[in-house]
Amino acid sequence: MSLFKEAFNETSAAFEVEEFSFPGFDDGGPQERVTEFRFQPLDYREAGLEPTPEELEEAKGIVGEARKKAQHIERQAYEDGFQQGQKDGREVGERSLDQQVQQFRGLVAALAREKEELFRQREKDLLELVLLISRKIVVRELKLQPEAISEIVAGGFAILADTENIRLRLNPQDHEILHWASQESWPPGVELVADGTISPGGFVMETANGDIDGSLKSRWAAVAKAVHDALQAENGRTETY
Repeated sequence: MSLFKEAFNETSAAFEVEEFSFPGFDDGGPQERVTEFRFQPLDYREAGLEPTPEELEEAKGIVGEARKKAQHIERQAYEDGFQQGQKDGREVGERSLDQQVQQFRGLVAALAREKEELFRQREKDLLELVLLISRKIVVRELKLQPEAISEIVAGGFAILADTENIRLRLNPQDHEILHWASQESWPPGVELVADGTISPGGFVMETANGDIDGSLKSRWAAVAKAVHDALQAENGRTETY
């Protein structure tokens, strides 16, 4: 018997009453028993308080099912949180990547502009250098070999389609040189004209079909164009790499 049952039985025995009478009504004579109360021990098993094996098994099943549901809820919450974290991280990463791409494109555009500016500046510097060197070479050659004007003029005659009625305008200094130079290789009937507007080393040939500008300014412009075209071609090859 359990401790609880023993204590309950003792308590019941203590409250056992054989007789009951109303105080003040006792006349000293024989007393008539009115009623009798007896407390019987309470067996909780008999009262149906002890769970049956089926009830215990059912309770275990309920607890197990509740535990499974709790684990499922916990796992689902973790997975949802993980997926949300992945989504948030992916969105943050995509925004960061977009910003980096935009910055990279801006940097590429800035570098392209800087490259173009550097190329234009380099082209300008090279053209000025080429023209400066050309002038110095021509002036030096003319000073050292004044008769070099004859070769320059002969080059102009070589490209003429019409060799009749040629009017050759020259700087007075070159005019003097050619006037006394040999003209055997020239076309017949060339007219020499001194023109102070033409720089030394240059000439202008006038014919019925058109003129040939052999002035230094014109020749330097042709040199500059050739250098410019070469630089453009080089830049085009560089950008294809």
